[in-house]
Parts: sequence; C-alpha cells; structure tokens
Amino acid sequence: MEDLYSAVARMYENDKQRNSAEYMKRHSKVYQKVPRIAEIDDIFSTSSVEMAKFALNKTEDFEKKQEEYRKRVKALKEEKRGLLIKNGFAEDYLEPIYTCKECLDTGFKDNRRCSCFMRRLVMLNYKYSGAEEILKRENFDNFSFDVYSTQKTGNKLSPRENAEDIVKRLARLAESCPEKPLNIIFSGPTGTGKTFLCNCMAKKMLDKGCSLYYTGAYSLLNDLADIHFGKETNADKELILGCDVLVIDDLGAEIPTKLTPNFLLNLIEQRTRRGSSTFITTNCSIDRLFENYGERIGSRLVKDYKIFNMYGEDIRFKTINV
Repeated sequence: MEDLYSAVARMYENDKQRNSAEYMKRHSKVYQKVPRIAEIDDIFSTSSVEMAKFALNKTEDFEKKQEEYRKRVKALKEEKRGLLIKNGFAEDYLEPIYTCKECLDTGFKDNRRCSCFMRRLVMLNYKYSGAEEILKRENFDNFSFDVYSTQKTGNKLSPRENAEDIVKRLARLAESCPEKPLNIIFSGPTGTGKTFLCNCMAKKMLDKGCSLYYTGAYSLLNDLADIHFGKETNADKELILGCDVLVIDDLGAEIPTKLTPNFLLNLIEQRTRRGSSTFITTNCSIDRLFENYGERIGSRLVKDYKIFNMYGEDIRFKTINV
C-alpha cells in the first residue's frame, strides 16, 4: 500500500512543478506585453520589505505609514486588475495556480486528508488492481441476453427474462446514484453472470465520476483484520471506507474466523453512515449468508441492500464475456 501513497505524493509534486512552470510562463507573457504590471509587482515586493522594516523598528509614525501602504497597495491592485482586463487577460491570470484549491496541492485540509488525496489513492488502486482492464470488457455495452435460456421452470421467470428485468431495475437505480447511496447484492450460482452485472454497475458509477475500490472478499477481510491489529495504517482504512463505491467480489468464499462477522458488520455500518455505496457478489443464498455471518449481519443485508438473484445454467461456456 505504501507504493500507492508514494505514487500519490509524486502526483502532488508533479502538480506543483507543472503549476509553478505555468505560473512563471504567465508572468513572463504578461510582463512582456504590459511592462507596467512588472513595475507594479516590483513595487509590491519593495514596499512589503519596507513595511517589514518599519514593523521591526516600531517607529512612531508606523501606523500612519501602514495606512498609506494599504491605500497604495489597494490602488496598485486596482490598476493591475484594470491593465490585465484591458489587455485580454483574466483578472486572476497571475494568481498562484493550484490543481486542488481546497488543499492547495498539499493533500491535506484542516489537518485531514483532502478529498482529492482519497480520489487519487482510489484511482491508482483501481488502475493497479487490474479492475480497469476488467471493466473495459465487462460493461453494459457488452452485456448480452442471448446467453440466457428462455426455458421457464414453474411460475418463475426464465433466466433470460430474469436478467432483462434485473438490468432494467439496475438502470433505474443507477440514475439516482451517487446522489443517493446504492447498496446491492448480486447472488446466485457460479456462472450465472452476477459478477459481470456487478462490474457493469461499477463501470456505470465510474462513468459518473465516482471513486471505486475493487477487492475480493478474502483480501478485504484480511485487510480489515490487519487494520484491527495495527498492521495497516489509518489511511488504508480510509481507502476502504472513503471510496464512493466499494465492490466486494465473492463474499462467502473467504475462510471465516470468529472475528469475521465483527469486521464485516463494522464495515457495513460505517459505510452506511457515510452514505457510500457497496456492491457485493456472492454464490451464497441469503439463508446461507445468515448462517455464515449471523443474524445481525444477515438482517442488515436484507434491510439495507437491494438483492438481485441470478439463476440458470452456467453461461461461461457460451461466451467469454460473462
């Protein structure tokens, strides 16, 4: 994980270097076209040094000189602003340049990590995890209903009708996310397309500008255990909790421990409080999830999550896309 943090730190350094170079380029351009602005900036520098000397010496007429300085600076600023606009520049053209105006490209605001830091961290994790390549293939544009059987069993919808119904419902839900948090469980036997559909929704959220953290249940619960026992940093916890959309693949396939239900319940509750979205895929039925994780987690999943059950024959042998 430290490699990700180092990569984010380098991104901020690159921003600072790029913005500094642009800042100098703009000044050179303006000074060449409007020499008077260069003179004004020189006056600002000289005057500020003089005022600092007066402040240190605390002369009797300091307050008078300070008032004169303020008036002079105000007049020069107005002159500079007018000259910029008159010569076709924006009035803030010579202001310092920041990629993030909240943290001024430091990554921190009010002694806490800025939201831009978390977005970059999640973005790099998404890229390095391989999810980027997966979602290029597994998205709604490549989803095919033709791989599903039209054969009905009893009063149930056919696998194809069920898939069509689920996709329609997902499309409606996606319209209100991320403004409204969206928690989804895709359940069903192996090879029924639940992971593909989950990835379709993940891609949809990415396209809407959401930050995405993609992980398998086994890796996630190991990370949560490491955080619990102090083997990972608080920032790792923020990465898991702070993303807009957390995708947990194959819940129930991990090796459970006595603490697993506690870790999972804490994760569910914290993300719910933050108003974040979570997508889960599982081969387990809802009854099996109750057995694996207990009544408290099972009831939370049933209450807080939209549950979509996929069924039918294994379609992985019909197409490489699912």
